[in-house]
Amino acid sequence: MFLSTKRFSMDTIKKWFNLVNADLFIDNSELFRLYPEVPLVASKTNTEIMFRNNVRIVSNPNCVAAMIARVLYPLNKRYP
Repeated sequence: MFLSTKRFSMDTIKKWFNLVNADLFIDNSELFRLYPEVPLVASKTNTEIMFRNNVRIVSNPNCVAAMIARVLYPLNKRYP
């Protein structure tokens, strides 16, 4: 697992990711949040995404969105 913060540029992140040969890359910055191929994973909501075989990079939402997701996720599961 490799964790990124926004101090790194996109090029630096890609180099480090290949260098450390990580199975999972968790981006804690806003770099990957808008990439459709990178899943957005919020704690205690959709963390099962991280354990899919084809997922190598995941992003997490900002603090406000993460709290909202924790409230709305159970409602979405009950009333899809």
